[in-house]
Amino acid sequence: MLLKTSTILISVIITVSLIITGCEKKPSEPEDNVRWHFVSSLGTGMITGMYANENGTQLSVTNDVYFSIFTPGNTEPEKRVILKTTIVPGYYQYNPYINEDYYFYCDPTGQNMYIGNASDGEYIGAIPVTSLVDSINMPAKFIRTDDWETLNHHHIVTNGNGMYMIPIRQYDNIADSHQDDKLYFGTFSSMDPEPVFVVEHISNAYEELATLGTEIASNYYYSGYFWQYRRSGSIYEPPLTVVDESSYSTQHLFSDSIIKYVFEGNGFLAGLSYGKIKKSYDGGFTWEDWLQLNAAWDRVKIAGKDILFFSCNIASIDFDTIEFEDYDVGELHGHAITGLAEFDGKVFAGILDGLYYCDLEDAFKLKENNSSRKEESLNLEIVEE
Repeated sequence: MLLKTSTILISVIITVSLIITGCEKKPSEPEDNVRWHFVSSLGTGMITGMYANENGTQLSVTNDVYFSIFTPGNTEPEKRVILKTTIVPGYYQYNPYINEDYYFYCDPTGQNMYIGNASDGEYIGAIPVTSLVDSINMPAKFIRTDDWETLNHHHIVTNGNGMYMIPIRQYDNIADSHQDDKLYFGTFSSMDPEPVFVVEHISNAYEELATLGTEIASNYYYSGYFWQYRRSGSIYEPPLTVVDESSYSTQHLFSDSIIKYVFEGNGFLAGLSYGKIKKSYDGGFTWEDWLQLNAAWDRVKIAGKDILFFSCNIASIDFDTIEFEDYDVGELHGHAITGLAEFDGKVFAGILDGLYYCDLEDAFKLKENNSSRKEESLNLEIVEE
């Protein structure tokens, strides 16, 4: 196998340069040296969702076929429930959304949203998109986001107090026509015998209709507001919509950033944006440049550390000192990581072709001859297959 190398000089405001290695598979390690173990019972389907509940009693995992439940002391699922529709991996995908109460997923056409009970995995029922909108004049569908390779992006979000935002698109199939996206806010008044979603308010995602091809970059909730960022190949109305959860007042704002999701820093709000991490001091309404990463790294908190992952690479960063570490991924080498979750003293890694787990104490081993570093620029060598 021939390896091609290219050298890139990265130096922006503060540039965090992490070593990205090629993801060709390594030879199998002897069994005694195995750190990351494959969960064979789930097969080799892409892991599309992971959620560890707040009291640490359950890890929920979805792939293209199953909703699976892991409990403490078990490294194989205690229960598997077959999904009502196969989740089809692709650039545009409905990543399942899992919280303390329920899990949600859509069929590939966006016509039905299926709901299950998160505690036992049992199927509850479905909400057809036609039950929420009048689709006589234009067809409608639940909107998916454009980021399928990581688990932090969802087509439905909640404020944690029972209110949900469900984006729905109505569109005309005629070329060069328009689409109309709306944000439906409401609560589930019942889940028995079928789910009933009571719409309390509908906000326009655009000030005016947008051209076909507008992509939903992210939906999230933070500090009393629901947020949606969009992007498109053409210029259109403001790409950011912010809705107050109490009054439903809706703001359409211009932004030079697309924030994928947010997390709290030391006295500020941090936002992840396609290889950049930005700072906000007003709760997310305006952003300033902070860190430039050398790739579209994603982030998760594990054992008090800010863990970054991208492709088959894992690293960590200390946002106070801007020091970072690169880790040996062991058996994950050659597998693109979709998400990481801490549960029961272990780290679970979802990948494009299955699920792995590792003891927490062994999960983050420094690469050989590598230690904590703090550099403002670095000649980064990327090794490609």
